Amino acid sequence: MTNTYTVIPVEVDADFLWCVLESLDDQVQLIRAFSFEDDALALAAHLNGGGGFDGWTPTFILNDVSSYLDINDDFESATAA
Repeated sequence: MTNTYTVIPVEVDADFLWCVLESLDDQVQLIRAFSFEDDALALAAHLNGGGGFDGWTPTFILNDVSSYLDINDDFESATAA
């Protein structure tokens, strides 16, 4: 059982946040959102390298995600011929 931390862009009120997500088996949890991609990537790299809580994120750190938009899907459909 290994946690993986990834970064995805999420649209919020016509703006984008870079969200660090923790995925473990079939669960995905929002760890933190950033205004800048570099900050989110740095945290994800730190956590993937074993930083934080030894691969387990306690619930008091988690945030809730109501929905997210994958901008890559929108881009592909907008540019499809």
